[in-house]
Amino acid sequence: VSIDGVEVYGPSAGEGGRGQCVAFDTAAVADPARPVIEVCGTGIKVTVFLRSRCELYHEYAQVIGTCTGVASSSCVTVSPSNDSWIQAAQSYKIEQC
Repeated sequence: VSIDGVEVYGPSAGEGGRGQCVAFDTAAVADPARPVIEVCGTGIKVTVFLRSRCELYHEYAQVIGTCTGVASSSCVTVSPSNDSWIQAAQSYKIEQC
């Protein structure tokens, strides 16, 4: 899992952040082209929330990742360029499928 090109979960970053609510960096929230969230492989997903503290708010929560159970090295990328509300997202949580 990478946020704005920086691995936050995986072989290099470790698995310590799984299940924790993480706030996006203030600079990412202020930048209309960020965050860019990339989830590669299967068995892991990132839920992005409009609100801080990973709180649900209407339809503004999005699950990113492939949870099919079929092994794959494909990546799913979401950013404000393909989903405009993501620019206003405040927090995210990494979880197993």
